[in-house]
Amino acid sequence: MINPLVKNLVKERFTMKQSKATTFILIILILTYMIINVNAKEENTDKNSITLGVYSSSQAYAPGDSVNLKYTLMSEEDKKIDLFRIQIDYDPIALTFDRVNTTDNISASIFKTVEQDGKVTFLYLKKDKELLLESGKESEIFDVVFKSNKDVTTPYEVSINSGIVSIIDDKIKVLKHSNPDATALKFDYPEPEVTSLEKLVPSVGELIPSFSPENLNYSMQVSNKVSDLTFEAVPQNEDGIVKVNRKTMKTAGFTTDFKITSYAQDGTKSIYTVSVYRQTKEESEESSQIEESSESDSSSSKSESKASS
Repeated sequence: MINPLVKNLVKERFTMKQSKATTFILIILILTYMIINVNAKEENTDKNSITLGVYSSSQAYAPGDSVNLKYTLMSEEDKKIDLFRIQIDYDPIALTFDRVNTTDNISASIFKTVEQDGKVTFLYLKKDKELLLESGKESEIFDVVFKSNKDVTTPYEVSINSGIVSIIDDKIKVLKHSNPDATALKFDYPEPEVTSLEKLVPSVGELIPSFSPENLNYSMQVSNKVSDLTFEAVPQNEDGIVKVNRKTMKTAGFTTDFKITSYAQDGTKSIYTVSVYRQTKEESEESSQIEESSESDSSSSKSESKASS
């Protein structure tokens, strides 16, 4: 039975406008591959072994991150590779195959990618020149990029299994090969950086209610004579940055919203809003009279208390 990968490859190849000589060579290679697949057990005693290497850019990721895996081949002695088939199995719930980036080592070739649910297969077939493997040296062949599931709300681990299905050299021999252990990847949510303020004090007046790091909204009133307002804002994170959107007040009788934004190093932020009402002249005078009256009553109470004692 013809391997479906090979069948698709032949079909695709014949649709291209290539010379008869190139097409003839391709047919010979594919037929040879089919014959060798039947006798793979007999030829698999070749003393030379090909090793597949898989390297992850990281072992720990956050959900939604891209996962980049680098794939290499290494031989015990110099080898020229005519064909290889590599298969990767992964969890389709946790990961989605995004793309494969081939290297210059296999650029002059026919390279086919077949994706199924939880499985992706790569077929390389020599075109202009073979893939050269130098003795004891890893040759990078391609990078595979997966997208991780960003909607998962709890930490999880996944394993990616990679392996050579078959590999053939320029002498039309199926080579022995060894595959790596499963690549384990961990996904967890990093601890969020602190964006709260430790202290928030206006240059004039008092916040209502009193400042609390968890409370993001405040109000206050100032006299009509106050035209500018600043804040002493201290972030809890010593590496944090604080920015205030303005310092000038609107005209008397209007409310001005001051936005105090506290940034963490990772760009996350908390925005505190202080709504400041600037009194009219009449309201300011009335407030002053009330304050003076309160102070007078307080002084009288103290005097009476001293006299009675």
